Amino acid sequence: MTAQELDILPDVILPTNRLKLILHLIAAALPFDDDFYREQYPDVDEAVKSGEVPSARTHFIQEGYLEGRLAVKPEVDERFYVDTYPDVAVAIQNQQIVSAYEHYIRYGHNEGRAANPSDQTLLNVVEQVLNAFRHRSTA
Repeated sequence: MTAQELDILPDVILPTNRLKLILHLIAAALPFDDDFYREQYPDVDEAVKSGEVPSARTHFIQEGYLEGRLAVKPEVDERFYVDTYPDVAVAIQNQQIVSAYEHYIRYGHNEGRAANPSDQTLLNVVEQVLNAFRHRSTA
């Protein structure tokens, strides 16, 4: 959808509870790896074991998605990542981190970095959509 097409749509006010429902539905539709999630987030593993939350997937849908937690092990293309992000190459060279994968897990995904070329394409599309909304809101 182009910025011009967005401009002709009417503005919509969306109550917070509806927005949360939409985000929960999006999170529920995403791929999910229970083993990865519980290993990556020991607090969730403990909460599931104690019965505090019914499952790791439930945690992801209700909280983890909004917290920026990863639902599946990312496919980090080491060469792409260090070529795209020279600061990561320097950090690896200086032994501040071991690999591009480690950087992505610890920092990169929360910083909005692409793990591989496919992710970069998706991020570019998302940026175009956000720019269209920004354009609309300032018009």
